[in-house]
Amino acid sequence: MESQKRQTSGQSQSMSSTNQNVNKRKEKDVMKLLISDYDVVCVNEILNNEFIIRLRGPANSNYDGGQWFVRVMLPEQYPYKSPSIGFINKIYHPNIDEQSGSVCLDVINQTWSPMFDLVNIFDIFIPQLLLYPNPKDPLNGEAANMLNRDEKAYNQKVRDYVKKYATVEHLKLNSFYQEMEKNSNQLKAVKINPIPQSNLEEEKVDTKRLPFKGKSDDDEDDSLSETSLLDMDGSDEDQDDQQSDIQSGSDSDESQSQNQSKSTQKKQKIIIKEMIKSSSAQVKQA
Repeated sequence: MESQKRQTSGQSQSMSSTNQNVNKRKEKDVMKLLISDYDVVCVNEILNNEFIIRLRGPANSNYDGGQWFVRVMLPEQYPYKSPSIGFINKIYHPNIDEQSGSVCLDVINQTWSPMFDLVNIFDIFIPQLLLYPNPKDPLNGEAANMLNRDEKAYNQKVRDYVKKYATVEHLKLNSFYQEMEKNSNQLKAVKINPIPQSNLEEEKVDTKRLPFKGKSDDDEDDSLSETSLLDMDGSDEDQDDQQSDIQSGSDSDESQSQNQSKSTQKKQKIIIKEMIKSSSAQVKQA
């Protein structure tokens, strides 16, 4: 009985620790998205798991000049399960459903990894999808067929959809637009100093020291264990504390600079959290 109790207690503590690290990783990714160059509105303040992002079309492409609202929903298992992505205003693309806005993208639907974050989706994955459509795996059969049959006509229809559904004038009709403009102006007004990139980038990991689960060296998609990934991505606060202790014996000027940087980051988080509350309230009223 005592052994079973100890085992149950150990499992509970392990689950609690994992959940805490998952929440840290989620909070870190959300904060990174909020302070990025993208305009963001938080739809669900309580769960902090649903957002609207304004995406601009890639330059020198058929989508250049267009702007889309993209809905992002984070599952409870994030980052081990991929977020749900959907376009709100219409876009003409073989791999995006014209009615629902659902996106067919392998890196999100099938090969998602906890090594990816939310900014990766908007910096890399979706722009690449817009630039290089795959008519062999379509969600919009009409667009795929047109691309295969008559690429010139396809390109023209894409541009027609941009003019009809993805201009600023069209976005202004959506309630999210005003809230995004308000949030953007708030960030400019307080002149927030950016969080040092070193605190946001993924740390380099010695993979030899991390456990792999059931994969051989020949497997193409070796994955890091959950504990290792979460320890890597979700423990910034502990690392900051350790770094603070290490730096205590260094130059006073350097120490003062670090303290100012941390103070700025704390103020930044407070302001962004207030923006999240405001965004959520505005969305509910709408």
